[in-house]
Amino acid sequence: MTQRRPLLSLFTIFALGLCLGRFTEQNVPELLWLIVAIAALFAGGIGLALELRGLLSARLLGRLGLIFALFFYAAFAYAHARLPVNFLQPQLIDLGAVRGVVVSYPTVRADRTSFVLKPDGAPGYFQVFYYHPNESDFAPVAYGDLLILRAAVQVPPIFSGFDYREYLRQRDIWGVISVRNERQIQKLANSQGNFILEVGFRWRVYLFKLIDTYVPAESAGLLKGLIFGDTASLSKDIESDFRDAGVLHVLAVSGANLGMILVIFWALLRSFHLSYLRIYLIATPIVLLYWLIVGFEVSLVRASLIFFFVTLGIVCAERGWILKRWSDPIQGLCAAGLLLLVFNPESLFDVSFQLSFAATGAILLAVSYVWPRLEKRLTPKNLPPTEASLSLPWRWRLARWLALFLLVSIAAQTGVAPILAYHFHRLSGPVSLLANLTIVPLVTLALWGGIILLILGALHLGPIAVGLGVMEGWLLEALIRLADLFASLPGAFWQL
Repeated sequence: MTQRRPLLSLFTIFALGLCLGRFTEQNVPELLWLIVAIAALFAGGIGLALELRGLLSARLLGRLGLIFALFFYAAFAYAHARLPVNFLQPQLIDLGAVRGVVVSYPTVRADRTSFVLKPDGAPGYFQVFYYHPNESDFAPVAYGDLLILRAAVQVPPIFSGFDYREYLRQRDIWGVISVRNERQIQKLANSQGNFILEVGFRWRVYLFKLIDTYVPAESAGLLKGLIFGDTASLSKDIESDFRDAGVLHVLAVSGANLGMILVIFWALLRSFHLSYLRIYLIATPIVLLYWLIVGFEVSLVRASLIFFFVTLGIVCAERGWILKRWSDPIQGLCAAGLLLLVFNPESLFDVSFQLSFAATGAILLAVSYVWPRLEKRLTPKNLPPTEASLSLPWRWRLARWLALFLLVSIAAQTGVAPILAYHFHRLSGPVSLLANLTIVPLVTLALWGGIILLILGALHLGPIAVGLGVMEGWLLEALIRLADLFASLPGAFWQL
């Protein structure tokens, strides 16, 4: 019996409607889509009413009316969500100074600091770059600072092969400010942002100091990237090696990092025979705390929603709230995607959104349809299926884990391959697959080692933290050397 997936249908219809809104943005007024959507909804309502009265031939009218109502509403939602930059950007000419609040966690590099500013009395945001290459003691900027920036606001540029202006517009950023010296910055007040995020920012700064204290400098930059997605202290050569080796995803706060944390955590709690519901309730505040420290990055929020919705079906099936056959991770993935698109229609055309859902969807399909067949082949013939998971010899368990990890890696790379080819004109080669199979397990170990190190440092267990920091430094150095090795091999990636 074919499994029905109504949320997959809703997600597909809504996504197609967003595509319609995007491709007709310049030619069709947004109000037209709303009018058509209301008319379709009205027709669908009539069809459903007639069906309830016994006129079964009206069923098609009702279904099509609701489908087209959702489709055209999505087109309206996309057009309505777009910031009117064509109207706003001509006003930048008159701006010689901007007053606003820092609403992102600043990224501090050796030569510059970047952050997002919410201007007073204006929609959207400005991207700010504060350059300080020759200043050893520059003016620090923190989340929640109220600033006056005496510098021109420019229209975001469009680079060759990358539409930076559109990239910022999808994040409601319509201007770029370049600050060249400290005299252009005047701090009026601090703690003007969200109180909870300010607490998270202070924790983040404190944890960064702990990493710098216990881990060597070059390795510390890599650990900050693994845990927090902050590559500011990472050299360009190391970042380039991870990119060319096809493992740059481990340095971005996304589903990969969150998955490495939650999978081990989930397995650890399951070993204590805790129910899925209890694990779910324990994992939720941990994810929220991680959000707080990282800064509610869009990619992390997206990955967390995917986790919550995908695992929610497992929890509900365990509690008997739904039938087990209704527990479908693809449905959970579509629910997360639909929710994200409703709140931010432009995210459908964001590369990170596409990569996240393509990789996750490919993994879920592989685990749902391919893994059961592999699992049967990796079970001794003389062992009853009911006892396979309980009394499997360790060699078979190891073979299963390796096969599952290989399957997940192949599925993820297959899922994202068309997107990488379209946006970046490159495909991962066989060396990239080998790099993922080698580096990702070590990254998981380094990630958990870093988390334990931070806990020990925060508890002021200095001697133990020092010893662990040395071992963590060795592991991180090994990751750097492995990335350099794989990046130098032919076949790491193919440029199209």
